[in-house]
Amino acid sequence: MAELRGKRGQFTLRRIEALNPLTGQRELIMKSPNHEVTVPTLFIDQSTIDAATHRLLDSMTQNEITVQFRSPTRLVEQGHLLKVPHFRPIFQRLLERVEGVIDQYADGEPEWNYASLIEAATQVRMVRNQTHWVEVKSGSRRTGRVTPLSGFVGQATYTAKDWRPLLPILLWGCVVQIGRSTVKGNGWISIHAA
Repeated sequence: MAELRGKRGQFTLRRIEALNPLTGQRELIMKSPNHEVTVPTLFIDQSTIDAATHRLLDSMTQNEITVQFRSPTRLVEQGHLLKVPHFRPIFQRLLERVEGVIDQYADGEPEWNYASLIEAATQVRMVRNQTHWVEVKSGSRRTGRVTPLSGFVGQATYTAKDWRPLLPILLWGCVVQIGRSTVKGNGWISIHAA
């Protein structure tokens, strides 16, 4: 921002809430003036994902879902930036991300057949693309480097013969985000029946 003249902005933290992105349930975990943060009791597990999957399937009037790309989503496919939200590469990156989270933070192995999920994702077709590309950069004074955070935002609607094997992974994506620079807020998605 020009008005900051290269300096960092300032803010006052007054409140922190935990949010379940699948149900909208919120829990206050910090409030001024004491700034004491409490451990949230709001958790998302496979049973939460299963319930959200059933709600989404029950709300479908067509076999279409819309993915809302709420923050820039930056994906690389075969060495090139993906500037159009084609389903298969999005799903594949998301599947890899969920597997990575399971590997780091959960006991056990994923209970799915990777090849059959990718094959099912290949059959999904985009019916509407209402996304656009935004250019965003993040600078570091410490390293002196600029990191691109650019990506597509907006929404895309997809159709499939059978969403049942794919929806649980997509719904986990609402929790863990997708693509590059998720730690900086990129790749935040939400999903609803079209």
